[in-house]
Amino acid sequence: NWLAAVRVICGLIVAAAILADAATPLAYSQHLSPNSGQSSQAGAGSELEIPIPQTQSPPPSKNNSQTETIPSMQQQLPPAGPQTLPGRQEPGASTLELPLPKQFRGCWSGVVPRLDSIRMLGGPGVSKWIPKTYRICYEQSAGGPFKLTLSEAGLAGRNRDLTNVKAIMKVISTDGRTTAQMRALLHFDEPAGSIFGMFAGRGSVDELTNMTCRIDGGVMHVEASVYAQWNNRPWSTMTWHADFTNVPQ
Repeated sequence: NWLAAVRVICGLIVAAAILADAATPLAYSQHLSPNSGQSSQAGAGSELEIPIPQTQSPPPSKNNSQTETIPSMQQQLPPAGPQTLPGRQEPGASTLELPLPKQFRGCWSGVVPRLDSIRMLGGPGVSKWIPKTYRICYEQSAGGPFKLTLSEAGLAGRNRDLTNVKAIMKVISTDGRTTAQMRALLHFDEPAGSIFGMFAGRGSVDELTNMTCRIDGGVMHVEASVYAQWNNRPWSTMTWHADFTNVPQ
């Protein structure tokens, strides 16, 4: 009997050992499987959480719609000649796109006594305005078509005129009778002491001027809006109006 009991005990020990060996890899597998699963899920989660790179738009330009540029000013201006603009420009100095009614023929001289408005965009400040003079001519060259020119620009009552003056003027539209839209590109150097007589310091000025001109009773009524650059940088926008009278050619 005791021998049978020993055999039973030995059998139980062997069975227990076999079960223990089988349970160890199962437990090891059960121990690793959750971690492996979590690692896989984490990896998938990481891929989902990484945002897809977006193409960034460039930052908005600091230039606002009210700040214009005059990119073609220098290309369109005639070559520098005499320090004061001649009474008649050389052919090619201005481009005529539309013929003006005969009421506009001849030369028209006017003084801008004051500004209607001014808004500074940068550059030197403003102290006061000195009246500015203009002379616009619509004349026929010898054997050629009529040409529109801005033949003079200066400061009224000043011994020192504007220097290095260059200009282009053209017709934008006309009603064929007494009204026309014109555009002028004007470049000049201010004498030391004033920009339009408004502050100290010498500088170079570029103006883009849109004008509405109306002939009535022998007078040309002009309303203008101006964008100006000072030393190639935005300086101001201005509006003015003036009456131009026909003068001997």
